[in-house]
Amino acid sequence: MKLNKREESYEEIYNIIETETGDYFFGIMNVLFGRRIRAGKYGNGWVDLDWCCGDNPVLLAKIYVLLQLHLERWDGNENPFSGLPSISEIKPLNHDSKFLEKVTRIIPEFKEIQYEERS
Repeated sequence: MKLNKREESYEEIYNIIETETGDYFFGIMNVLFGRRIRAGKYGNGWVDLDWCCGDNPVLLAKIYVLLQLHLERWDGNENPFSGLPSISEIKPLNHDSKFLEKVTRIIPEFKEIQYEERS
């Protein structure tokens, strides 16, 4: 896995990490109400994951590291993001218990992301 250090404009994905083959990636994207983790395959024209982290930098950092760990364990077959939910129904994602459960089945370390009830 390699880190692609490229400077992007405001609304583009940055801090991109790619698989060794360079086919798949994930990174951070600024949006109106915070930041998202976006992931997918180059050339598809869409992303497989669009996970809202809100404006919480700690949540963003934890998810970024856990996705990096997930890609490091990837065996190189099929799409590394298949089986993961593409979005959470409730945003940011730490307010969606069903989403957290689904991701934890595939990335066990995701249990470190604390569920927070919406206020």
